[in-house]
Amino acid sequence: ECRRGVGDIGVEELRGREVRPALAHCAGVVPGAAVLCAVGDGPTVFIYGGQPPYTLDNSVPQAIALDKTVVTRSGDGFTISFINGICLDGVPITIEDEMGRLATVSVSNGV
Repeated sequence: ECRRGVGDIGVEELRGREVRPALAHCAGVVPGAAVLCAVGDGPTVFIYGGQPPYTLDNSVPQAIALDKTVVTRSGDGFTISFINGICLDGVPITIEDEMGRLATVSVSNGV
């Protein structure tokens, strides 16, 4: 289950040309009957609020790659890539702002 992060850090997710608020701070491929797991480019997640810079903590570097480890400005983002064909269901990426406030993005790649 995805839940909102702690503090006032917010995120948005970019899919194709549409930018929309990330519901309950979740990002990834829309889940279905997960028989296959996506590999390759995933969503871009934008960070708002809090106090930049934001430090990213990737809890499963063997399964997902982030294009950066620090986001320097509010409104900038990071892109998730799915690697090694590992299936994910609600794996956290933790975002910490300069003041130590935390938000979590829950990542899944079942298709």
